Amino acid sequence: MIPSVLSRSLITAAAVAALVSVPLVASAASVVPDGSSGRPLSATLLGANEVGPAGGDPDATGTASVTINVGKSQLCYDIPFSGVAPIFGHVHDGEAGVNGPVVITLSALAGATDVASGCETVDRALLREMLRDPSGYYVNVHSTEFPGGAIRGQLGR
Repeated sequence: MIPSVLSRSLITAAAVAALVSVPLVASAASVVPDGSSGRPLSATLLGANEVGPAGGDPDATGTASVTINVGKSQLCYDIPFSGVAPIFGHVHDGEAGVNGPVVITLSALAGATDVASGCETVDRALLREMLRDPSGYYVNVHSTEFPGGAIRGQLGR
């Protein structure tokens, strides 16, 4: 008789533990802040990546960490940089070595001092295309000294 009571107690304890853990896992997944879920992309930003006769800033560098969330029509970014005073920044449609049109303005870059972070609302079709072919897009940081682009980097996974 003692083994059956012990077995029932163990089964009951296991069932209670399983039921308690399910809501904890579900609530942890539901408190993810805006922009922190989605598909990550990144780019190394260098002056040498700029295209054109003016070139880019040889002393400036940066890293763009981008998160694309198609369901929220959102592109979020964190761009630490050094050696440049941005006046604006963009995502452009263009392969490496080619200048392309602006498709997204990265508004937090204007006037940022060492890092720019923000989220932009973007058409879902564009976000899907960026996920399909990230290297067809680049991040570009512009400055007064290099208005055509100070640092640039192609997006990738």
